Amino acid sequence: MNMNRKKKWIIVVVAAMLCGAGTYYYIHNKSKPVAAATGQQSAMKVTKGAISSSISGTSQLDAKDKQNIVIPVDAIIKTMNLTQNQAVKKGDVLVELSVPSTETNLKEAQVTQQQLEKELAELQGEQNHMTISASMSGKLTLASNLDVGSQVNKTTKIGTISDTSQFKVKLAFPLQEAVQLQNGENVELTVDGYLLSKIGTVSSVSHEMKADTNGNKIVDVEVLVTNDGTLSAGMKVKGTIGSGDSKIESTELVALDYVRTTPIFSEASGTVKSLKFKDGETVKQGDLIATLFNDDLQQNIISKQAAIDSQKIKVDDAQQKVNQLTITAPFDGVFSADFANSKSNVLRNYPVGAQITANTTLGAVASLSTMQLAIAVDELDLTSVKVGQKAVVKVDAISGKSFEGEVTSVSNVGTTTNGVTTYDAVVSIPNPDSVLKYAMTATAEIYIQDKKDILVVPIQAITTTKGKSTVSLKKADGTVEEQHEIKTGIRSKTQVEILSGLAEGDEVVMPTRKATTTNAQMPGGFPGGEGGPPAGFQRGEGGFQGGGGARP
Repeated sequence: MNMNRKKKWIIVVVAAMLCGAGTYYYIHNKSKPVAAATGQQSAMKVTKGAISSSISGTSQLDAKDKQNIVIPVDAIIKTMNLTQNQAVKKGDVLVELSVPSTETNLKEAQVTQQQLEKELAELQGEQNHMTISASMSGKLTLASNLDVGSQVNKTTKIGTISDTSQFKVKLAFPLQEAVQLQNGENVELTVDGYLLSKIGTVSSVSHEMKADTNGNKIVDVEVLVTNDGTLSAGMKVKGTIGSGDSKIESTELVALDYVRTTPIFSEASGTVKSLKFKDGETVKQGDLIATLFNDDLQQNIISKQAAIDSQKIKVDDAQQKVNQLTITAPFDGVFSADFANSKSNVLRNYPVGAQITANTTLGAVASLSTMQLAIAVDELDLTSVKVGQKAVVKVDAISGKSFEGEVTSVSNVGTTTNGVTTYDAVVSIPNPDSVLKYAMTATAEIYIQDKKDILVVPIQAITTTKGKSTVSLKKADGTVEEQHEIKTGIRSKTQVEILSGLAEGDEVVMPTRKATTTNAQMPGGFPGGEGGPPAGFQRGEGGFQGGGGARP
């Protein structure tokens, strides 16, 4: 019984000692900074320096401009101008194909379009002839069956206009006298039934001799006479040449006739709407003679134009199909069949006259003057990459040399692999000497930002948790302030810019790769002053053992 009580008291006393020791240790160390560690950590001073922030990636070089040469349709090889590793100029004919049905379809479509356009022109011509005007001045003679309401077509004769300013007449004279006449000689004309005579002039003498009723040889002489307003067509006249006793008259009376008469045609289909002059009236050149109307003409023009527009589409479609039978170089560059098959030259399979199927790839034309490298950019860095940023490119196969490049595009479509999303940024690299080759492995470093004369610390000195960056700051008295908050700027692979929280010359503690713990055995009992906790408790660098201000 007494033994049990004694054991209980021992347990109570030990428990009390433990609690007291823990409380003492906590209170004693709570407000004290941690002493600078030795052997486990090193201190680095905050200095001024420069940081170039960059993003890098590795990929294979590709030609910036590259286009496959692909056969568009099943065809026959008409001409083949391609050879392996051939330099080409933009527009050079590389391959000509033949598809007879395609070429025939184009010709037929073009003929149909031409016919429709001809028909439209005729309809538009008719529309322009809905009014009929005098083509010259003279006497109007209307067709006998023409009146308002009459139906006419493009070949209907409306009438004639005769020039009344001059008349002509053919008079027969004895051969002997007639052959002596010269053009321009005067001939006196006497009008039958009128006390009227006019002077005409010889315009021509016929070379054909004929005989009159008495068997005398005669020749026709054409005489022109100007109309002073007293003459009209149909008047009969006789002519007299010579004077005095040597006067010779023509053998018979002959009617005056118009020198010039012009027919008038409607040149359009329709109905006579109005007649502006009566038969026999005199008109002047340009006078409106008649008007027509045709209610269907305008609609016919619209329909014909629609048919032409539709046919043009068919012609364009047929022309495009014919055009694609001629394959040309898209730009200056080099053609290579290796893009189709690097193990064998596919061109050997397609001589002139050979059949070739659609979608057959013969190779590609590539312009090697500018190469490009597509590198993957992490989604977290995407906003930092911009078109126009400079880059340095190094090629595995070309040691000791770097090439300047520039970001020319940044993709908006990402690719997710194992939960990480990346976006392609394309870097273009000038290649004037063609040193860079297709598919070479290269690494591009895109420079995001470049700052000089800024505060920097090693990147390993910074801890970032929930968006807050801290360092372990070594104070002047040798103690270390854990989790000293700072603000950071740009960073490189080794350094970080300090925006606030540190000054030049401050020292930050660098953690070692592997932390170790050095325990110190505290003296037993409860010494006065600043003695340690009871025996059995240890002082350490982390957790309950103390250090960094951690609570038990």
